[in-house]
Amino acid sequence: MSWWSRKRQAQLDKSQPEASTKSFLWLEGGSVGAVGSGSSRDFIANCIVMACVHWAMRNAVQAQAAVVDDPNGSEPGYGPPLSHAVARLLAAPQGQLPPDQRTALNGARLIQSIVWSLLLDGNAYVQKLRDDRARVVGLEWLPPLSVEPIAAAHHAGVVAFYRVETPRGPVEIETADLVHFRDGIDAVRLTQGQSRVRAALRHVMTDNHIAVFTRALLQNPVPALMVTPKGEDALRLTAEDAREIARQLTERHRGERAGGVLVPNFPAEVTPLGYSPDQMAISRLNRLPEERITAVIGLPAVVVGMGAGLDRATYANFKEARRVAFEEFLVPLWQDLADTWTEQLLPEFDATPGRRVTYDTRSVMALRDDTDAQWQRAREAFASGLIDRATARRMMGLTVDPRDEGVFSGGEA
Repeated sequence: MSWWSRKRQAQLDKSQPEASTKSFLWLEGGSVGAVGSGSSRDFIANCIVMACVHWAMRNAVQAQAAVVDDPNGSEPGYGPPLSHAVARLLAAPQGQLPPDQRTALNGARLIQSIVWSLLLDGNAYVQKLRDDRARVVGLEWLPPLSVEPIAAAHHAGVVAFYRVETPRGPVEIETADLVHFRDGIDAVRLTQGQSRVRAALRHVMTDNHIAVFTRALLQNPVPALMVTPKGEDALRLTAEDAREIARQLTERHRGERAGGVLVPNFPAEVTPLGYSPDQMAISRLNRLPEERITAVIGLPAVVVGMGAGLDRATYANFKEARRVAFEEFLVPLWQDLADTWTEQLLPEFDATPGRRVTYDTRSVMALRDDTDAQWQRAREAFASGLIDRATARRMMGLTVDPRDEGVFSGGEA
């Protein structure tokens, strides 16, 4: 048995399996094995929510994690990325594990898993994998609803340890062995973040009900009908007759038989029950959940292809909306992720003051104008004598030579 197998076996055997009523989400092979609550199932099944989640997952990988020296905390005025163990670990979370113990978790999937967890649950958990010398050699994402932060006895907002549900039973993990990302804070459960989508739960349910109703209409194009005998000499239908009429109506007007003709052999009056799709204005009713759900998540509806935003979409405003999505959604997300890595992972490798994790956005096409503007500001500030050459080069993300310190010039940078 390899050292890593022994490590995992010891961890699983650390505590005896015990009865637990906590429901959890356990993903196996990329599929949902079990869902802990109806609301979580509704989120995953809702096309508006998942359109936003998948947009965020696709685009969050555009910026690469890096470690930089920023003694003044003046982002984006940091120096060039360092060749650092943390950056290599985030790029290949399981690259140092034995081949037979690696999962399909690479750097991109790690970030996508974290984003998925934060948007749907408000929390994301990454376990630190250690070798026999207690060094962090790998990372593993944990499904958020399988993890329960246990508050310390002296403070409801301090995590004492994490209880993780596994197929073999619960396992306790120390806080030092888990990186915990939170989206805001839950005012009731102080040790956890809170999913943005929960604020729009009713709109998620509304949209799901619209989808169920529309599917039912397509399966049964004929609306609910009441058939009654007509005329003074109307026949009195028996219960068996009524059931037969209902059966024939249903059979001849659903699925591939939609549009069939049924002619009763007695005078009858057919009265529709309920409301037609036009009367219910379903096409307009769809817009409210689209607008509210995308607003709560923080993405323009047009960016994720929702009809509520496409009505007024042009190439110019779509491009601007995409830029807003990056600036108002992804950039703050990258900053939150970087701060958490800096606080909970970087100290395992490096305690240099002013050193931190960041996400390099200079190669992100949607933010390229910001990079050009940053360079222009650096050149102008240096040319006017406001900053020295070293500061200007840091603002541009270029390597700084010690001889650049204190060098001012009225010429070009």
